[in-house]
Amino acid sequence: MLDRRSLIEDRRDGLRESMIELGERVAGMVVEGLEVLRTRDLERARSLVAADQDINGARRALEQEALLILAAHRPAGRDLRLVGVSLEMVSELERIADHAADLGRLLLRHPDWNPDSRAFISLLRLGEGSRRWLDGVLNGYSHGTEKAILSASGKADFATDRDLESINDDIIAALRSDPASAADQVALLWMSQHLERIAERATNIAGQLAYIETGNLEVLD
Repeated sequence: MLDRRSLIEDRRDGLRESMIELGERVAGMVVEGLEVLRTRDLERARSLVAADQDINGARRALEQEALLILAAHRPAGRDLRLVGVSLEMVSELERIADHAADLGRLLLRHPDWNPDSRAFISLLRLGEGSRRWLDGVLNGYSHGTEKAILSASGKADFATDRDLESINDDIIAALRSDPASAADQVALLWMSQHLERIAERATNIAGQLAYIETGNLEVLD
């Protein structure tokens, strides 16, 4: 018969594995979101939006599991931090999935989207940077290197800010040369905001993961 400590460890480890699986699914949605932008494939955009509903269901199931562990086993120390962070992390992952799906929703609203080519290149660069940062954070979680990802957070945020500034400059230039393209450029601006928010939420997760190890809640800008 398992003792109380073994039961906590088993359920904690099961929760962690489920979080890793959810992270992989969400990261896959970000990759697909970028492909939807590249290809402007409306069917893929619809599939991306539909996938968001599955993530919402997974979030509710994981939140319930975390709350059951807290209520039934009353974990302490690092176990308590891991379960508590799971509640925060699953919320951030669900929102990242929302941002990815919103790329598809925007394309469906603008099926003839024709953005400025320079701004589009900057948009994809922003998206790839956000995707890499999210992958790095999730890999840190799955391999137990939560503290190591903190050193990269400043560089990730700097690159995101730089790409956003480039996109804004390109959009302004495109609007000056072709005011009739305003709808296309506004859609691109909204897409850039969703991609920036993916990086920002990945940074939030990075701070939460550091808390698991250190017990100190890091606030990363």
